[in-house]
Amino acid sequence: MIAMPCPILATPDLANFVAIEEAAELLGLHINSVARKAREVWEAMGWAIQTTPVDGGNPRWFISRDVDRRLSVCVEERPGDLSRFTIEQQRDARARAACVDAFVAEEKRRPGQPTKSWLAFLIEDLRGKFPHLSISKTSLHRWREIGAHDLEKLIDRRGGDRSEGEQRARDAIVQLCLRKNLSVAHARDVAVKAAAANGWEFDASLRTCQVWVKQIAEETRLLHLSPDKWAKQMQPTIEQESEAWAANQRWVLDHKTLDVFCTFGREKIRPVLTTVMDWRTRKIVGWCVAETPSRMSINAALRMALLDPNGMGKPDEVEID
Repeated sequence: MIAMPCPILATPDLANFVAIEEAAELLGLHINSVARKAREVWEAMGWAIQTTPVDGGNPRWFISRDVDRRLSVCVEERPGDLSRFTIEQQRDARARAACVDAFVAEEKRRPGQPTKSWLAFLIEDLRGKFPHLSISKTSLHRWREIGAHDLEKLIDRRGGDRSEGEQRARDAIVQLCLRKNLSVAHARDVAVKAAAANGWEFDASLRTCQVWVKQIAEETRLLHLSPDKWAKQMQPTIEQESEAWAANQRWVLDHKTLDVFCTFGREKIRPVLTTVMDWRTRKIVGWCVAETPSRMSINAALRMALLDPNGMGKPDEVEID
C-alpha cells in the first residue's frame, strides 16, 4: 500500500469576511436565515466559508463583505462610544458609513468618469439597501465629508440624542411649560442650567424643544393650564351603577342630534331627539322630536311618559343630563 500525502489545506483569509452573528445584525436577518443562505447559495459562489475562528472554538460561518454593502460596516473598525444613543441611531449611523464606503468604492471603480453619470444609479441602489434612510446627493456628500470612520458624527441628533440626560431635560421642559406656564425658550434655558448642574447631556435646539411642547396632548395641556375648561370639556364621565335603583325609581332625560336632515318650515335642519329612560330597565318611556333641545321638548317627553296608559307610572326622581 502506498501512503498518499495528506493535502495541506490553506487557512482562508478572513480579512474580507464577517462572522455570521455580525452579518445577521447588519443585514437585519435572523442568524438561521443567514446560515441557510450561506449553506445553500453563498458557499458555492465563494461568498461564505465555514471554518474554525482564529481564536479557536467550534467551526462557524463567515460571510463575505461582497454579499451586501451593509457588511462593509464593522463595529470594531468604527471608533466612538455609541452606547448613549438608541439602537435606531446606531443602526442609521452604521448604514450611513456603509453608504460612504460604497460611494468611495464606486469612485475608485470609475476613475475619470464624472460623478453625475453614475451617482443617481448608486443612490437608487443604496435606497433599496437602506429604505429607512433618506439618501440624496446632498446627504451622501455631507456624510462623505464627515467620514465613514467617525460613527458618532454620523449620528442623527435631530430631536436630541434621546439619551437618559436628554429625556430628563425634555421632561423638565414639558413640566415647566405646563405647571409654570413658561415660554419654551425660558424653559429651555432653565433645562440647560439644570443639565449643566446635574451632568446631563443636553444639546437640543430651541426648535426641537418647541416640537416637544407641541406634542403634549391637548387634554394634558388643558388639565394644567385651564382646569375649569378641562373639567367642562374633557373630564371623564363617572360610571354609575344601574342596579343602584329599582325599576321606575329613577328616570334620566337626554338629548341626541339625529343623523338625518328634514325640512322645518323653509329650512333644512337636523332634528333633536329627547328621550326619557328608566335607569334600571333601560326602557324608553317617553320621547319627543324637536328642532332644538328646549324646555318645551323636555316637557313633551315627560308628558308622554307620565300619561302613557301602558307606562310605568310616576318615578321617585328625574335627572336631566
